[in-house]
Amino acid sequence: MPDTRLASTELVQAENIDLDDAGRLLRADSLTEVVSGAYHSLRSLDRFSLVRHGDTLSRFDGTVTPLKTGLIPGAPMSYSQYPGLVYMGDGKQMLGTDGEQVWKWGVTRPVSQQVVTAIAGTMPQGRYLVAITYLRDDGEESGTPDPVAILGTGIMVSHTEPFPDDVTRWRVYVSLTDGQELFACADMPVSVDVAEVVTISRGAALKSPNVEPPPVSGLVAAGNGRTFCAVENFLFYSSAFRPEQFDRYRQTIPFKSDVTLIAPVQAGVFVGTSDGGYMLNGQNIEQASMSIPLNIPILKGEPIPARVQFDSAVSDGFLFWCAKGLAFLSQDGLVTLLTEQRYRAAGSSFAVGAHHPIVGNNRAILIT
Repeated sequence: MPDTRLASTELVQAENIDLDDAGRLLRADSLTEVVSGAYHSLRSLDRFSLVRHGDTLSRFDGTVTPLKTGLIPGAPMSYSQYPGLVYMGDGKQMLGTDGEQVWKWGVTRPVSQQVVTAIAGTMPQGRYLVAITYLRDDGEESGTPDPVAILGTGIMVSHTEPFPDDVTRWRVYVSLTDGQELFACADMPVSVDVAEVVTISRGAALKSPNVEPPPVSGLVAAGNGRTFCAVENFLFYSSAFRPEQFDRYRQTIPFKSDVTLIAPVQAGVFVGTSDGGYMLNGQNIEQASMSIPLNIPILKGEPIPARVQFDSAVSDGFLFWCAKGLAFLSQDGLVTLLTEQRYRAAGSSFAVGAHHPIVGNNRAILIT
């Protein structure tokens, strides 16, 4: 409208204002751009939010604070919340963070026991088993290859290979004379590449020799004192209360088809696959029984925390997508197809959403 048609006291410019057919001014729905750029994998967590941008992982609290650069850009990041920590993977790298520091998820174990030779010492003449592990500055320890055996009264270990970037110390374990169990005998900084053991020492026992970091995965989860990840049709789980230690040979469960969803709940762990949904019943996954609560394909994605009310009953759990639409998983391990039920969100201030991207057709739902 030309300015000549309006009086000097009348409004001529406004932001986020709409004009209805009756000529009334209305506040228009609007969005405020906080940051610009190709951001993805935004996830609101218990203590902070995380987001990806190019080769950078950032914390987001209204402003973007870079936590780590130099990452491999590309695929969406999958996040899992472990008490006080977040573990994540995108199929190219596996990371952990406390909201301030970022590290590789798990400590890479040595590729060999390095060079072990007999030297003069005061230990009884006999056979000794020798192994080494790597340690991060927070005390997280790697596993170790099979120990080597040596005869003598003293031992020298020469470390001849480069250390991983996140390792700050290496530890030497030695058995008692002609024994099988190994005990910590020496802790060395990475600046020192030779360790000598000339007397018997019985430090902490080597508890988990076969552990290693999780396999690289784009689907991760945490719950019931463990972390989880999936590669193709295999589900991997960590040692109990050791979220960065995986025994890939013993702590794995194969399924008939690719794993597409991991949702730990109070009743156990719900595992979605491209042929159906499986429930690993019980808090201890190593003793869990298996049932099939949903015999239809589960679409790949992350479970979304939700609270849903059916009639008068309120249930906490997770939303996810399956071949028949939106489904709800309760903490009791029960699955309900919401697209076939009457439902509403519980509470006047609680809202949840779920989104499943399909090439050429994005679908989304918001329950308020």
